[in-house]
Amino acid sequence: MRFTGFSSDWSKLSLEEIGEFKNGINKSSDDFGHGVPFINLMDVFGKPTIYFGKHFGLVNANKKEIDAYELRKGDVLFIRSSVKKSGVGETSVIMEDLPKTVYSGFLIRFRDTKIKIDLNYKKYCFCNPKFRNDLISLSSTSANTNINQESLNSLNIYLPQDAEQAKISHFLSLIDIRIDTQSKIIKKLESSIIKLGEMLFDQKIRFPRINGHWKETTLNQECVINPKSPPLEEEFGYIDLESVAKGVLQKKQFLKKIEAPSRAARVLQNLDIIFQCVRPYQMNNLIYISEDNRQWVASTGYAQIRANGSTTFMYYLLNQPKFNKQVMIRCTGTSYPAISANDLGKINIKVCSKLEQEKIGQTLFLMDQKLRTEKLILEKYNSQKKYFLTNLFI
Repeated sequence: MRFTGFSSDWSKLSLEEIGEFKNGINKSSDDFGHGVPFINLMDVFGKPTIYFGKHFGLVNANKKEIDAYELRKGDVLFIRSSVKKSGVGETSVIMEDLPKTVYSGFLIRFRDTKIKIDLNYKKYCFCNPKFRNDLISLSSTSANTNINQESLNSLNIYLPQDAEQAKISHFLSLIDIRIDTQSKIIKKLESSIIKLGEMLFDQKIRFPRINGHWKETTLNQECVINPKSPPLEEEFGYIDLESVAKGVLQKKQFLKKIEAPSRAARVLQNLDIIFQCVRPYQMNNLIYISEDNRQWVASTGYAQIRANGSTTFMYYLLNQPKFNKQVMIRCTGTSYPAISANDLGKINIKVCSKLEQEKIGQTLFLMDQKLRTEKLILEKYNSQKKYFLTNLFI
């Protein structure tokens, strides 16, 4: 893929032909916490740029070490060692000189001493899928995944002329601005939903002409928990603990009765809530909506909850931070904290009239729908960026 108006060929160059690598500084534990600014692994992970003025850790370093491990505008820091394979070789570009600042031995500095690369182009040319795949294929794995200077030197990138580098980086930066703006919209909306939910369930916000009293009760008095299930059909859809993420069924798994694990025991009815009892802090709960004629079955890792009143009201109540705290108090186990259905049913809750339940459920549901729409927009922007990163650098 090329921009119009640029006809010159791109140069395929190894990083060794462009510049030089240098591993970071290594110090004993006594040297940390005082001295000069020190950029560590977490200052680079997931952060494509680094600017002057950011608060960094400190390390004791003498003048010779400061001169050897200095960071100038245009330097690129590669993650040398990462617990996650996907993290090795991630980069961060130094966007301005960082006086008397050094970097960790878990990082490798790249400086374009032989052929200059556009500053902003560096933010993108090292994170396109082909370059990343080539880098990861050269990494080694023991306790961590590692990349060394020799392997990095052998990697190739494609360089157009300076004007086209600037054009590409400007174009991608516009997509990044959209992604950043959309991410802020989502974060603000998520915060608003949490605050609105808390105020509705604490009765700090009431609907006009609805003045009924809330009553204190327990979950098992307002719901049927793990109702008796009918027999399994010959083929069914199965929802296990890996199937749901953030209230959405992500992975559809279809099993035959003969393949059914013993934990496939919660045969769902339309508008049942499935509540995650194992590792409940993940809050991967959902309302089951019947969309086909297939029987759907949830794992015993979930509690099956059938509300007597409004299902959406109960769903949002179960996802409130206050309710989750009560769940965690009653959890047992260390590796896999879990709550029993019996203990879940004993948790105290407050409920209102069915009309107010429906109003609260509908209000929060519409907010959630808005959030899903905004997330789809963000997915579109991220897909656009991935497409252009894949196609602009080959």
